[in-house]
Amino acid sequence: MVSIIINTKNEEKNIGRCLKSIKEQIYKDYEVIVVDNSSTDETVKIAGSLGAQVSVFGPERSEQKNYGAGLAKGDFMLFVDADMELTPGVVGSCVSKANEGYGVIVIAEESVGSGFWSKCRTLEKRMYFNDPLIEAPRFFKKEVFQKAGGYTTGMVSGEDWDLRERVKKFGARIGRINDLVYHHEGNLKLT
Repeated sequence: MVSIIINTKNEEKNIGRCLKSIKEQIYKDYEVIVVDNSSTDETVKIAGSLGAQVSVFGPERSEQKNYGAGLAKGDFMLFVDADMELTPGVVGSCVSKANEGYGVIVIAEESVGSGFWSKCRTLEKRMYFNDPLIEAPRFFKKEVFQKAGGYTTGMVSGEDWDLRERVKKFGARIGRINDLVYHHEGNLKLT
């Protein structure tokens, strides 16, 4: 089973799309765990109504992810942001790649948004495809995640890359799939 863990904070505009994309996965052996950081909007209500197991925990995303990992029943864990949308083959492709001996899987992200700066961000992220120094893993064998000690709490950014480097140090194989995750970033502005 795959435990799909989503950390949230005031994501009512995004969580429905994210959870619907999970329900559309070809691979069906999964559970969805939403760890919410005391949202003041309808995030928790929406997530619960769409079948997610919801817990409230914080204060920041690394702690939320680790908390969700502690609740996970699956042999695999996929960490997704609430503003992401998975293409239908993502989970199955990750499981297949893991079954080839990879402990950690990178999923390419394509930025989606409107306006000039959003298009710039889309181009930027496309330039990172297949760049092992930029792309960070989102899918883990549970045993690899636990051996690495999970996400470093207290980091306000870069926790994904920090975990990747710790996983590499003990020799876990890092794979990559071709299926995409769409990262909905809205109408970006320079400010």
